[in-house]
Amino acid sequence: MKRARAAWAELSGKAESAIESLDLYVKPEDGRAYYVINGKEFGDIALEG
Repeated sequence: MKRARAAWAELSGKAESAIESLDLYVKPEDGRAYYVINGKEFGDIALEG
């Protein structure tokens, strides 16, 4: 979750403190974790390892 929060903050230019909710969906077969911030902004990050 910490990496998703940081990725969103970097991409959006907003502070992590602006996050009110975070939904995280891990899809190991894709090697990605998908996130939804505050119910409306979304993105994905690569899984490590």
